[in-house]
Amino acid sequence: AVTLGQMGDDGAKFAVGVAVLLKDHEETVRMSAVYALSQLQAQFGADQAAAYLRHALPEVRAAAALALGGMRGVAAQHAPLVAELLQDCSAEVREAAAAAFPQLGGAGAAVVAALLAHPEPEVRSLAAIVLGQLQGDSPETRAAAADAVGLLRHRSASIRVSALSALGNMGEEIAGQYAAVIADELEFPRGPGGRQDQWRVRAEAARTLANLGMAGGTHIAG
Repeated sequence: AVTLGQMGDDGAKFAVGVAVLLKDHEETVRMSAVYALSQLQAQFGADQAAAYLRHALPEVRAAAALALGGMRGVAAQHAPLVAELLQDCSAEVREAAAAAFPQLGGAGAAVVAALLAHPEPEVRSLAAIVLGQLQGDSPETRAAAADAVGLLRHRSASIRVSALSALGNMGEEIAGQYAAVIADELEFPRGPGGRQDQWRVRAEAARTLANLGMAGGTHIAG
């Protein structure tokens, strides 16, 4: 598989066959297939790898996600499916999806933003981290930031905290325009919750503003 990957265009016609190796029982074979597909950059290979994102074995799902991440733009259309794996029952798969998704561009960012309201704290935390790893300004990432802002009205303080964390991770370029809304959380935390929940939200709002550069600093100073 590694040799085929090094063949570039000449090896691209074997991409589907290489992708099949993602479900091999040997980890070394699966990882060789991941590497080869990242080198081949073939659409047919990406499509075949995507078919394994719902495989019964977690190690196969993880390998498929890593392969798609390595293929970057060629595999961008499969980003929403990779995003769904951030809530997989397997930690190995979630970690692979988290590593792969940011390499696929902004497509599927809305899926990740929705996971900020997931009932499991590990999934919410991972979604907040992944949103912060997206590179560049795009309509998809801006829409995800807007979705996160919408969650600041959620009844759960934990989900409001996750939304704030995501906005802070996304940085000034994407989330700076919401600095005033975030600053409101310092004085008037939205949604229900007792004093402890309100302090959690306020503390996260302060951290978020600190991560928003000049846009956030203006409101902290005010």
